Amino acid sequence: MPQRWSGPFGSWGGTLGGTLGGVVLLGALLWALLGAGRPAQADAATPEPRVQEGIEYCPRAGVEPLHLDLAVPGAPAPPGGRPMILLVHGGGWVAGSRQDYAPLIRSLARWGLVAASLDYRLAPQAHWPAQGEDIRCALRWMRHHAAQWSGRGHRLALLGGSAGAHLAALVALQPRTPLSADAPWAGEDESVQALILHGGGYELREPPGAPSAFSQGQHENLRALLGRAPDAAHQSALSPLRWLRADAPPLFLVHGQRDAVVPVAQSRQLHAEARRLGVPAELWVIPDAGHADFGSAADLVGARLRDFLSRHLAR
Repeated sequence: MPQRWSGPFGSWGGTLGGTLGGVVLLGALLWALLGAGRPAQADAATPEPRVQEGIEYCPRAGVEPLHLDLAVPGAPAPPGGRPMILLVHGGGWVAGSRQDYAPLIRSLARWGLVAASLDYRLAPQAHWPAQGEDIRCALRWMRHHAAQWSGRGHRLALLGGSAGAHLAALVALQPRTPLSADAPWAGEDESVQALILHGGGYELREPPGAPSAFSQGQHENLRALLGRAPDAAHQSALSPLRWLRADAPPLFLVHGQRDAVVPVAQSRQLHAEARRLGVPAELWVIPDAGHADFGSAADLVGARLRDFLSRHLAR
């Protein structure tokens, strides 16, 4: 049965439910948030977003051009401007594209957010920290240009799924080292005000003799990300849980109980530590979901996530 909700981002609605899944994990999350389409009664009243594709966001010497796609609401901006959100695709650090989210950034824009989806350098051609540097540069780019879209530069969310959740968490939580001198938009803030993570790995440190935290395929991809077999120091540095701090941005975590790629314990650990530190954090474990679906809980996840964004981006 169709449902509708109202909040700072306007009225949300649509028919949700069933099994949402597929290769693009974050796609499932956003369809849960937005519904499979706009409610029919909103078609005439909601202007289509303005979409720009293939924007070069971080020109640097010796780096192949990187692009993002941007969707801006077609309706007039509310007083105080529009919140913004940057999407980080999954794909095991070795695959995926900004274009995976083409319909999703449009849907986000229909409901009042300035939404962007970026390409970042993939392994094994590029090794960490290249991916984090690209995401940081995109955050700078969004803030530098926010006034062009009536964006609220101080209300910016970062959202990722699977490997994208891991990268987003590292970017949001790790102490920042200087980017290269030729990285553009120097001086722009790289912080985020909300962090939404789906099915990511946050604790890569594995005690001797402990069961593996990830599938064998994930271990192989981690080797590709680093360009070598990870040692204890790498596993520690690449564990977002290690970098969690009391002033971290609010967290919204989603994980499938039946996830056979990244165990649900990964999200449980991050959530527990966040609560211990006093970080606002929500965890939604879906009992009948795996790594790429929402089982029977799509409606609930969508409603909770929309409420989370409303509370933490509408200030």
